[in-house]
Amino acid sequence: MKTFADFHVHPHLKDFNHQDESSIPNIWKFYKKQIGSLKKLNFLIKDQIKGLAKHSQINLDYCYAGKVRLVFPSLMAIERQYLVLRPQRPFRTLIRLLLPTQLYTALGAVATGFPENKIQKILGNNVDAGADGGVNYFRPFRKELEYIIDQHNSSSDKYPQATFQIAQTYQDYQLFKKDPDCIVAILTVEGAHNFGDYLKNSTFFKTYVQLDTAEKERLDESMIRNVDFIKKHDYAPFFITFCHHFNNLLAGHARSLSAKSLLSEIIPMPGIRHVFNQNPNRDAGISLLGIKIIKKLLQKEAGKRRILIDTKHMSIQSRIEFYELLENHNRDHPDDNIPIIHSHGCISGWNKLDQAKNKVEYRKIDKTAYFSRWRINLTNEEILKIYDSDGMIGLILHEGRVPGEAFKKQAKKIKKCIRKLEKKAIKKINPDKKKIEEKIRDQLQLKISELADLYVQLLLSNIFHILKLIKDRKGANGWKILSLGSDYDGIVDPFDTFQDGRTYPSLWARMDTNLRKAIEGDSNEEKYKIYYANHKNEKEEISPAEIKSLLFGKSADDVLEDFFLKNIEIFLSKYFTEEYRNQI
Repeated sequence: MKTFADFHVHPHLKDFNHQDESSIPNIWKFYKKQIGSLKKLNFLIKDQIKGLAKHSQINLDYCYAGKVRLVFPSLMAIERQYLVLRPQRPFRTLIRLLLPTQLYTALGAVATGFPENKIQKILGNNVDAGADGGVNYFRPFRKELEYIIDQHNSSSDKYPQATFQIAQTYQDYQLFKKDPDCIVAILTVEGAHNFGDYLKNSTFFKTYVQLDTAEKERLDESMIRNVDFIKKHDYAPFFITFCHHFNNLLAGHARSLSAKSLLSEIIPMPGIRHVFNQNPNRDAGISLLGIKIIKKLLQKEAGKRRILIDTKHMSIQSRIEFYELLENHNRDHPDDNIPIIHSHGCISGWNKLDQAKNKVEYRKIDKTAYFSRWRINLTNEEILKIYDSDGMIGLILHEGRVPGEAFKKQAKKIKKCIRKLEKKAIKKINPDKKKIEEKIRDQLQLKISELADLYVQLLLSNIFHILKLIKDRKGANGWKILSLGSDYDGIVDPFDTFQDGRTYPSLWARMDTNLRKAIEGDSNEEKYKIYYANHKNEKEEISPAEIKSLLFGKSADDVLEDFFLKNIEIFLSKYFTEEYRNQI
């Protein structure tokens, strides 16, 4: 049986945040969209966040049905800036009219998938009413950690044979995987803010050097104390995504929320980036406290495990500084290599970090692009650094961040046809037999299949761009650094035809078919072509002969097995052991 691993997911997040005193924790459970909260919002706000209004994508019943047997749950306390809004110019007045303060809880519920009472609880101090109350993220983080540990050895009501186990080491994983019905988890963290106690809400609108003495002492002491706690914990996370969407005072983050949209080509409208304020400390480097915490996380001490750093969400300047720190360590300590992890990303096509650093993520940057050129995505330079460090890249399945506008334009046409056929199919239902006319049903399935092929082409193009780059620059096989990091249930908009954990088998099957067709090269069909970003950052077709050479003598089925599982297992065998993580 083919089984799958996912390097970055949030299978527990919706259930944990639905808990109240009367509910029974159940990580296997499915949760619907927050439709009631969505209905409260203005249609323009709805349009901006419609991609976020999602049901469960990777609850464990879905994992089991989709043959996912290894997951990396990422624990994260929701950042307050998602809930306490500071609308951005030039649309500040318009947003405040469309989204008054009393609707913030509804917006938070839609954006996260959590119930409104949970959003109210997270908000705590009503900072918009003039209070400047701080937030201690470590409290909800510890509760989340305890919650998922409580799920250890749990089983499914729907699939009684299925169980959930949390591995503390690679040896644990090897033991648990002997049971084909066991879903194994290795814990990770998203955002170093989880370890911080921030004295005031206004703290988030400063840089580290601007903090007053009380703010600095509170943050410094909490970070050091809580990192020590988590490093000593029996379930110390394997790695931490150091930044997330907003300012954590440790390192600059990259822009991750979308640019302004257009109601038409000439009428500008606010985008989600104007609703949520990512500006404070965005694109900055690593602070003095950030350097201290990174070194502390990576340090090996007796009884305190090393926790690796995931560079996703870090600004380009932070990534540059982190790579230098890591390269110095690896050069000076050849027997203690530290790999670079990028758990849920994709390519940008830019060649150098310095080249990408000055690009601004407005709509026009991606207007003619097949791959999204946003700075949050990986440049060629850092892909090579990840390879040199023996690192790992998890490729994300995200509508917002992976494709450029040229791809989105293609997909939009197909989606429009699908919607029309769906409406037509409903009208053609036979009132007696409730059967959709066969011809319309077949047309609909063809269009859905066409859209699925388009997404598979984009994913394969990300894969083969990386492979071609490593072979051209290093003369080496780059498959070892590739895996899937979908970010399901991570408040993202997944690819339309691969919406949740049940679709892994169909994703594999379609990738396998399309890769074989691409290698054969006997079809002129567009869907079987694979692209890379050339030196002009334009898409260019990779020839069938080169695609075959980039399999390095393996079959399509074998390299996909590596991508979906084996590469991660090999990575774990080197870096998720007591020998590697502890000072022995």
